[in-house]
Amino acid sequence: YSAAAAAGGATRTLSVDVDRNWLAYLAPSLEANGVANGPREPVGEVHDCIYGDCFDWLKRLAKRGETFDVVILDPPSTSTVNKKRWSAARDYGALATLAAPLVAPNGRLFCTTNSRKLLPRKFARTCGLALKDFAATAPAIKDVVLERVAPPAV
Repeated sequence: YSAAAAAGGATRTLSVDVDRNWLAYLAPSLEANGVANGPREPVGEVHDCIYGDCFDWLKRLAKRGETFDVVILDPPSTSTVNKKRWSAARDYGALATLAAPLVAPNGRLFCTTNSRKLLPRKFARTCGLALKDFAATAPAIKDVVLERVAPPAV
């Protein structure tokens, strides 16, 4: 998503993942799409990546007051990080709640999943409840609108 956003004109992207192999794809993807990047290794200051647990990093970024016009959540269906088991079916609501403070005013939070156990209605309900709980404690949030985006026809 970061390479596509950068190629589309985003001036700053940040990818957080616990898989170094996935993060290693960012620099060559940016280069292949003609996107210049800052000199800092491994990726740069403008389009950066962080290796680590996204739950920890979402908290850190929120504490620092970081915000983004677009936040995309695309976790695996299941994973194990620091001996802790993640399941989208069980834990997605907590992830959406942690990501919500990072969305800038008038920004968007995109929640995606490929979990077979998390059917569309349950997924929408999970995300909606998490975001409405967040909105209730955040006076700047006026409304939470859930939209299902259908994949393009192939």
